[in-house]
Formats: sequence, C-alpha cells, structure tokens
Amino acid sequence: MSSNIILPPATIGIIGGGQLGRMLAMSARQMGYQIIVLDPKVSCPTCQVADQHILAQFDDQEALKKLYDLCDVITYEFENVSGTALFEIIDKVPQGNFPLLFTQDRLTEKTIINDSGFKTVRYQTVSNQEDLKNALKNIGVPALLKTRHGGYDGKGQQFITSNADSTEVMGPSILEAFIPIQKEVSLIVTRSTQGEIKMFPIIDNVHQSQRLIESSIPTTLNLEMTNKIQEIGKGLVEAIQMTGTLTIEFFVTKDNEILINECAPRVHNSGHLTIEACNVSQFEQHIRAICGLPLKETDIISNSLMVNIYGQDFETSKQALMEKPEIHYHLYGKKEMKTNRKVGHITVTSSSIEDIDSYRKYFQSLLNRGN
Repeated sequence: MSSNIILPPATIGIIGGGQLGRMLAMSARQMGYQIIVLDPKVSCPTCQVADQHILAQFDDQEALKKLYDLCDVITYEFENVSGTALFEIIDKVPQGNFPLLFTQDRLTEKTIINDSGFKTVRYQTVSNQEDLKNALKNIGVPALLKTRHGGYDGKGQQFITSNADSTEVMGPSILEAFIPIQKEVSLIVTRSTQGEIKMFPIIDNVHQSQRLIESSIPTTLNLEMTNKIQEIGKGLVEAIQMTGTLTIEFFVTKDNEILINECAPRVHNSGHLTIEACNVSQFEQHIRAICGLPLKETDIISNSLMVNIYGQDFETSKQALMEKPEIHYHLYGKKEMKTNRKVGHITVTSSSIEDIDSYRKYFQSLLNRGN
C-alpha cells in the first residue's frame, strides 16, 4: 500500500472553519476520520462538528505547526489562506500552496488560464484612475472593475456603465469586458494524490448582484457544449497539476463561446446539491482525493435544485420546512444572520424536470427573488 494513502481513523486538519469546512468535516467523520480545525472564531461552523479546535489566525506559524504535529493530512476550505504561511507544513498539504497563489490574484489566474490555452473574458490591468480611463477606452462599457485580491459574493466588484463613471479604483484591479451570456455554469474537478481525475456533472448557476442564488442539474447545455467544458476542465487540472478539488466557473456566451470566468481551489457552493443529487458528494470526493483513496464515479441520481439561504432569508426560509417536508434543509451553525452572507441552503430532488421548475418558482416567490 502506498505510503501516502491515509485511512481512518487518521486525523485530518482543516484550515478555515466556515460552512465548507463544516461539510468536509461531516463527510470525513462519517468515513471514520478525526477532525481538527484551525480558525480564529470561537464558534465557527466547523468547530461545532470537529474533534478539536485550534483557535488562531490562519497565518499563525505556531498554530500551524501544532496542526501539523496533530494531523496526518491537512487541507484548506477557502482560498484566502496565505500560501507563504504553509511553507513549513507543506509536506502534509497534498494540494500544496500553488492553487492558492494561482487563484488569490485575478491577474495571475487569468494569465495562467490563458497560457494553458484556455479563454477568459477580455481584460486590462488597472492601478489608478488614469489606468481606468484608458482601460475603458479599450475594453468599452459596460464593464466590471474587480480588485485583484480578495472579494467574495460580489464584493470587490463594481459595475461600470459609462466612460464618465466616477468609480474609484480600490488598489490593484482588472477591468473585464461585460459580455452577453446565455448561461453560467460550474464544473467541479477532483484529482487525487494518485493522479486519478473525476468530474462532477456540469451545474447550471443563476446569480443576482454577483451572488449565487441557485444551482441545478442536469445542465440544459447540449452534449457538444458539455463535452467541450469537460475537456477544458480536465485540461486545466492537468496543466496546473492540481491535487484535491478545483471548481471552474464558466460563461457560455450567446455566440456559444466558452470562457473561464474564475476558479476556486476547493469545494464550492454550487456543488452542495451533490450531497443529495449524486452518488458521491463533492465533500467525500475531496476527502478521498487528499487521502489517496480511489475516487468514485460521479453520477446524477436525481434532478436537483439548490437555493442559497442568505441572512435576510433565514426567517422566511423556515416556512419551507412546514410547507415542503420533502426538502433537504441545511443550516451552517452561524451565530449571526448577516445580510447577503450565506447561512444555509435548501436542496430539492425529483425525477421530474417539471417538478424542479415548480420548486424554482416556489422559492423565487418565497424568497422574493424574481425570475
């Protein structure tokens, strides 16, 4: 047996204690692993289901060394962990720190994607107001100004509709062309420490104000488009030699051009529906990947719709528990229900696409999300 195969009841360390870490921990515990989480929040979602909580900042070298000493393998649940902070513990982090460095800077990310032979939207770097003025001339309007570092759920992004727009440049940024699209989709690719690659079915996504509102499978894209997206996904993972999970978000333009929007080196919000809709969840598959276990085939076992619950939706969302007993209702254990921050999700499954469409209309009405 390979020395890098890690079997239960070994201990898995998770850097980051949010909802993704929580669901990774729940999946790993079901498989018999022990969990230690490192997070600076006393009551983070993951620590509620972990065996031990190291209360520290993500770049605390002493805390990271403690995590290293206590664990057999370490993973991270979000991309804003300092890549340089992981140097001293990197031999127990199968993902390495390159995926973090790759995705933490939007310019680096787009450069690597383009250099690997794949397309992104047109963009130009911006550092100040004069740069923005020149970039708008080249890119045109409308356009999206995005900070190069940080940003989530639409944060760090500004929509520009006019060359005379007074938008302030908030540090190193990129200006992206705003293009007409027919669909946004995501592809979750898992590559194990043994080099095995599996891809989840393509997921259709709907965003409002740059925030993910709903995800569904199966995709409505045709087979030709589906195959092209899967080829791109596998090709990018092989190009960067990714280990663990890489989520790739795509734009499909009205001209049927496939563009990579952005990547995340981790399990993803859009993949939550895999818990109920697929034969293996993205969380179990990630645990299998970093522990060197054989990956499972990824098959859809049911049509599915997942809707996010944001802080402002929490009270209203509970109505669905009474009106739709067949739903799968997930809360993340967050102590504060902050506006525009994810606090849970709801997944529904059905053998009927018509049923899924009916659920979509129900949740649009219940959560006041329009069409």
